Amino acid sequence: MSDYDWSRFSARIDVKTGLNDIYTAWTTRLGLERWFLRVAEFTTPNGGKRDAAVEIQSGDRYRWL
Repeated sequence: MSDYDWSRFSARIDVKTGLNDIYTAWTTRLGLERWFLRVAEFTTPNGGKRDAAVEIQSGDRYRWL
């Protein structure tokens, strides 16, 4: 394994769910924090915090950890 190129790799998982659930997982704070990130905060263009279950919108700012 010492000659393995660790500069990139891929992982694959089978997800048995509907397309709508997958979309929600990628576009809401709840979904992103459940699957990928520790923190996924979205802020509206006027500075308000977007609710965790609401999809990100055009013009929103984000903070991911």
